[in-house]
Amino acid sequence: VPNDAVVVLDNEPYAFVVANGVARRRGLKLGTDLDGHVVVTEGLVPGDSLVTLGQTYLDDGFKVKVAAVEREIK
Repeated sequence: VPNDAVVVLDNEPYAFVVANGVARRRGLKLGTDLDGHVVVTEGLVPGDSLVTLGQTYLDDGFKVKVAAVEREIK
């Protein structure tokens, strides 16, 4: 995932995913840093809609509106 999608609070990395218009905070276990991206070894599953902009303003359970969906497949 993009490094910018990962938030670290008290040395604990997490990210937000959106399901049914609601942001959900997910704790992450991180692997290798790959030049602007980081490998997530636990906490996300394929198909999760990951918040990559404005996530530092979110809290678990906030209602959100998805403005655009960008998918990067490698």
